[in-house]
Amino acid sequence: MKERDPLIELLWELQPQLQRIFQRFRVSSDQAESMLEDAMMVLVYRYEQLARPDRWLLRTLRYRCIRDWRERRRKLCFAVDQEIRNWISDETISREERKARRVELGEHISQLPQQCRPLLRETYRVPESDDRPLPPPPNLPDFSLGAHKPEDPFVRCVTRLMRQLIVQRSSVSASLP
Repeated sequence: MKERDPLIELLWELQPQLQRIFQRFRVSSDQAESMLEDAMMVLVYRYEQLARPDRWLLRTLRYRCIRDWRERRRKLCFAVDQEIRNWISDETISREERKARRVELGEHISQLPQQCRPLLRETYRVPESDDRPLPPPPNLPDFSLGAHKPEDPFVRCVTRLMRQLIVQRSSVSASLP
């Protein structure tokens, strides 16, 4: 009788949990496959040293998914930041329209939690009426793999602003006939 491979058995046993982890963090199937392959390579070498390989694999993949999700969110925040900067600094519209856009953005910012307001008002110079150029966007730090860095307050505040804009837009759309 042929002995079954313990890694194959482990994968079959953990398949529902692995699928939930990847679905929760919206990881594409290609990326999930790559993450799983990388984790399995490490698991092969460390299998005998691990007291609970099943827990190790689940924790490792969950951590990698969280790290990937944070990176995607950070990139989205910086893309939204750039779009906001372009929107309020558009040279093709009049000064009055640019001022109106800053005032509108200021209204959205005023609905955010207190800790985000000063940062975003300074970043976008809201509700100032002059046309001074905006400060440059913050640099994208390059976090090495495995290095845990505290979440950037700028990313947290822009995320809240994005949510505010989405909620505002959906409530306006819902009220239209």
